[in-house]
Amino acid sequence: MEPHLAKIQNPGARNRIATLTDVVLWAIEKFGWQLRPRQDEMLRAIHRFNKIAYRIGRQFGKTECLALIALYFAWVKMCPSKSSGAAALRGARILMASAKDDWAETLYDRTRTLMEANEDMRLMIHEGMDRKGDRDLTHAAIRIRLSPYKRIILPNGSFIDFRGPGDKGEGPRSKTYDVKIIDEADYMPKAFWA
Repeated sequence: MEPHLAKIQNPGARNRIATLTDVVLWAIEKFGWQLRPRQDEMLRAIHRFNKIAYRIGRQFGKTECLALIALYFAWVKMCPSKSSGAAALRGARILMASAKDDWAETLYDRTRTLMEANEDMRLMIHEGMDRKGDRDLTHAAIRIRLSPYKRIILPNGSFIDFRGPGDKGEGPRSKTYDVKIIDEADYMPKAFWA
């Protein structure tokens, strides 16, 4: 048991905090996720390091791991809000990008599949909202915008953008994200990194 958790007397509270502070425990609780060998190490590295690069072969389950990391940050992590004062928090802004638009679509599909595996999340999904519809929809829903690129918006204000490099290879330049998850980075056009 982690030293900071040992001080908590209530076992229910201790287990809840442990789940929220460990992406693997969170994934198991929310999605009934079954670990493959070494996936726990990959996921838990996000707690220890600011930047992580993986070179992983096929059939490891990296797309699912990337989707879990994005959902974990979107649901659990809050970020300081610079525009609302020093003590204000806001949801995380997350980018999931891949070297081709259809590969970014695969990241979206896997993330959506995980969300639909959780009954609470599945019941909250509202798809196809345009910008005006986003404003009219209650904040108690998971909103999915399909155009001009896919975006999942959570009730806590977090969002996950799914982007490819685009026609010019520049992708989401001039956008600010708290977490960037880049799949197949070796294949990204040089303009994407500029």
